[in-house]
Amino acid sequence: MASAAFFEVPRARVETSAGAVDLPILYYRLDAIYAFWAVDAAAADELLAGTSLRAVRGPGGKALAGLAFYDYHDTTIGPYHEVGTALAAYPGSAAPVLSWLDLLVPAARRRLGFYVADLPVSTPIACAAGRELWGLPKFVTDLPFAVDGRTAACAVADPAGGAPLVSLEGSLGAAVGLPGFDLVLYSQRGADRLRTSVDVRGIMSTSLGRGLRVTVKDPSSHPMAARLTRLGVAGRPPLAVQWGRGLSTRLNAGVVAGRA
Repeated sequence: MASAAFFEVPRARVETSAGAVDLPILYYRLDAIYAFWAVDAAAADELLAGTSLRAVRGPGGKALAGLAFYDYHDTTIGPYHEVGTALAAYPGSAAPVLSWLDLLVPAARRRLGFYVADLPVSTPIACAAGRELWGLPKFVTDLPFAVDGRTAACAVADPAGGAPLVSLEGSLGAAVGLPGFDLVLYSQRGADRLRTSVDVRGIMSTSLGRGLRVTVKDPSSHPMAARLTRLGVAGRPPLAVQWGRGLSTRLNAGVVAGRA
């Protein structure tokens, strides 16, 4: 957990349809797990169509896709769960020189960020804030989360019922501890492309995640299932996985950084 000074930042109140939100949103304590896959770059670019972003190419010409599961225990908008489907992407025509390694560049100078394609949450206030302030593709559903350092069992419930839209289950494997890295998110709010930084504090365990598997529901059931099917992550172990408990973050206001 971060020191008290990490949260001592100026904040501004904004209104949403579900109530007032102070920015940045402060996340005092959370658990998270990230899983990453190398995926077909053409499929990634297809999902980025209309965003003015391009999928970054890494080894073998592959794009990088991720699934992130969060359990927010203590935040300034209350406790909730969240899951994100994300693609590593950049604006403009010139790709980052470091390719995927651009994620290690300090966030203020980083071009490579994550475009969020799906972002289910478990509370109405989190949904309204994400959609109205950042243009994020949020919807409300149940999001079971269980990560104990040895195994993971996380899922996105289908709002229409039946089997989960997606689940991540299995063994986490042997890991090394690394500092969590700050995130850069790209989103579309109307015609504006927003760039948002997320400051992260805490240690994340990192492993190859070979014991984990993703199950995706019939792609006709929901757009999230269709996107994950198109990316081809179902049934495949991740390229890498990170997880952390007792993390702290600040979700800053988005900054207009271009047009769609």
